[in-house]
Amino acid sequence: MKPCEILGCIFAGIFLLWGCADTPTPPFVVNTQSSLNANSARELAKHEIYKRGLPLPSNWHALVRDSFVDYELKPSRAIFAVTFYVVVKGERRNMYEVNIDKQSGKVEDFLDVRRAVPIQVQE
Repeated sequence: MKPCEILGCIFAGIFLLWGCADTPTPPFVVNTQSSLNANSARELAKHEIYKRGLPLPSNWHALVRDSFVDYELKPSRAIFAVTFYVVVKGERRNMYEVNIDKQSGKVEDFLDVRRAVPIQVQE
């Protein structure tokens, strides 16, 4: 190969790489379709609590919210955020927080917040 042909191939390669690097990122999309419903998510979360051997009083309540987990290097995923709580003297006290993946039904995260101390904000 002649030096000018080699140089031409190098420039062509650089332009091809430059074109690939400048491709726009796809729009932010979260699949909110679910193979689970809120009641199924509540039951899966309750099963996780029992599996861990943690207490759940007879007067418990559960709040199920649609949410998503946003990862830095992976695509975001839709979840059900399930919060178990009791009401003591008219005051809500959270006990456990369980995140259930909407597609797979797997437990994404589990927090025991019974002994968490709320942050007091001075106004």
